[in-house]
Amino acid sequence: MSFRRIGSAMIAAWMTLWMATSTLVSAESPPDEAAARARLSAIIASASNRPATLGVLHDAIQNAISFGGPAYNAGDHDACHRFYRHTSNALVNAFSGVDATTPAAAPCVRYLKEALIRADAGTDPDRQAWTLRMGFDQSLLEWTVAQQRGEALMRMGSEYFARGQYDEALVALGSSTAVLADMRGEDATDVSINLRASPLLQAQALLGLKRYDDASAALASSAALLPELVTAKFDLRVLYPGKAADLQTTLKDLAKAVEAKTTDAALHALLGYEYRFSDRVDVAKLQLSAALAIDPKQPVAVALTKPAGEPSGQGSEIP
Repeated sequence: MSFRRIGSAMIAAWMTLWMATSTLVSAESPPDEAAARARLSAIIASASNRPATLGVLHDAIQNAISFGGPAYNAGDHDACHRFYRHTSNALVNAFSGVDATTPAAAPCVRYLKEALIRADAGTDPDRQAWTLRMGFDQSLLEWTVAQQRGEALMRMGSEYFARGQYDEALVALGSSTAVLADMRGEDATDVSINLRASPLLQAQALLGLKRYDDASAALASSAALLPELVTAKFDLRVLYPGKAADLQTTLKDLAKAVEAKTTDAALHALLGYEYRFSDRVDVAKLQLSAALAIDPKQPVAVALTKPAGEPSGQGSEIP
């Protein structure tokens, strides 16, 4: 089997993949325009001190469709057109300046601006709504393509990881996590679990290079991205096909680092994570408990010990 196939098979075996399907249009609940406008304002405000990302544009457009779709389906084409126009204008006005968006999000603002110009040439609310919707759909396509690129980089990183070439793996995984950061919106689970898992593999590659602080930081970034982590069923050993000794060496070296810095909560949590997902649950509990004793808010330890279904920051027992 080629190392490319090994990399793809590893991801499939490592974690059961599932994606929540978000319903954009539902005629069952009457749309609340005031609430949709308030949420749009909040989304825009979230980017007031930083460039707007693909995630910000994605959230705003999803919000518009969640109101406009039901309104249109109920026969109120004017309300749909009105809110699509309001959203497009608000986003264009907020994010048209130099450096107002990340490079990946910039085309979305251009699509919305062009759609507004075309819609202004018409007078039929039905046609105008669909014209503005095209700007939305073009923007959502940018988000989808970015996700596909991030997943491809994740696969590339896994292939080099399988070869034990951790430096090369980190090049690809660094790009993958950068895509993830641009795509992430209010709800991290909008992004595929494949891509959200990239910081986990990044942490594993950093461990192989004994960059423990960086590995801890990468793992901590996963805590908010993967609410599924507490109930996830995967085994780190499948990341080392034919190289089981490499993982054992990694764990021994990490354990020595923890012994040398016994008051480092992040290191305890990192070792607890490694034990948890290499079928050593009892010793994982000890390390996670040690992390929480030092820092009750340590994100990895909290994420791995909270009861399933609770938000991060609560719970202290591994289910």
